[in-house]
Amino acid sequence: MKNSYPLLLLMAAFFSQNLFGQNLPDAMYFSPADHILYTNGQASEGLYDESQIRTFQLWFSQ
Repeated sequence: MKNSYPLLLLMAAFFSQNLFGQNLPDAMYFSPADHILYTNGQASEGLYDESQIRTFQLWFSQ
C-alpha cells in the first residue's frame, strides 16, 4: 500500500491540470487589487444588492 501513494499523487497532479472554470459575464469583472466583484461597473453595498434578486433553480436526477 505504501508504494501506491506516489502513484496516486502523480495521477492526481496529472488530472488536475485539465480543470477549467467558467468565465464571468461581460457585465461582471473581478478587481484583483481590491478583491471586489463589480456588476455593471458598481460594487455591491453590503452583503448583497437588495434591488436585484436572482433566482437559482437546481435540478438533480435521482
